[in-house]
Amino acid sequence: MTSSLFFDWYACSLDYSPDLIMAELLVSYPHGTWEHVRPKNGYSDAMALVMPDLTVACTLMWGGSSQGAAVFAFATGSNAHTFASVIRSLYPVHRLVRADIAVDFNEPAAWSSLHSLAHYLHENKFVRNAPHYVGELGMEAVDSQHVKGRTIYLGS
Repeated sequence: MTSSLFFDWYACSLDYSPDLIMAELLVSYPHGTWEHVRPKNGYSDAMALVMPDLTVACTLMWGGSSQGAAVFAFATGSNAHTFASVIRSLYPVHRLVRADIAVDFNEPAAWSSLHSLAHYLHENKFVRNAPHYVGELGMEAVDSQHVKGRTIYLGS
């Protein structure tokens, strides 16, 4: 199963200049372009690496009086796993801020067994939060190729 795990969110802090990081990331994403985006959480500057299909490969934020000198870099969803590989290759020494790890299952009755496993993990204090369902209400246990994906969020 570990071979099917992937990053669904990867965020890190890098002790390099934003210009250097942006230039080095363009080598790995040669068709991307950097676009200004609105900074959040007290940062003063932010750029997103936008791909030709208009997906955001990653976002960088930096600056701000209380943020320090490091650059906060992150990617989410289907772009997170590639971004994590690129960052870990370019900057093997960095601070991991957040990593969400996921695994996809596509088999009959997967929901029932995974839901039971999630509750077992919570009851035995392997995870703090009770499992949280994300998806179309009432479709949790429906086995059909026409049902959108469902998520069991286990927390930290």
